[in-house]
Amino acid sequence: MTSTSKIAKVSSELNNKIEKWLKNANIDQIQTEFLTFFNENISEQNVAKNIDKYKEIVKEKEKKNYGSKASRII
Repeated sequence: MTSTSKIAKVSSELNNKIEKWLKNANIDQIQTEFLTFFNENISEQNVAKNIDKYKEIVKEKEKKNYGSKASRII
């Protein structure tokens, strides 16, 4: 399954669960189901990978900005 289709599937499931949770008056059950859902669908490994990817993007932007500033000075 591609990451895009997995995201779409998880998003759809979450929307369905939110609709169900909004009809449910028991806040304890909502919290438990919500946390369980995210623990099952969002792994620590994926979060760490996304953080690393974000750091790389920021570093690349900083390099490009520094390079363009240096070329303007010269």
